[in-house]
Amino acid sequence: AFCEFLPGKQGLVHVSELSNEYVKDVSTVVKVGDKFKVKLVEIDQMKRCNLSKKQAEAEIAQ
Repeated sequence: AFCEFLPGKQGLVHVSELSNEYVKDVSTVVKVGDKFKVKLVEIDQMKRCNLSKKQAEAEIAQ
C-alpha cells in the first residue's frame, strides 16, 4: 500500500509490513483515506521510502 507519511512524501508499506497476521487482501487492513502510524524502515538506493505499519504499532505498544 502506498501512503503519504509527511506532506508531499510518499512511501510503500509492503503487504508483509501491514500486520502481524497474514494479509490476503490489503483492503481488509487499510482503505483509501485511512490515517495510521508508520515507521520509516529504509530509504533505498533509488530514494524510495519503505515503511512499516506493524513496526510502528509495536513501538507504540511498548
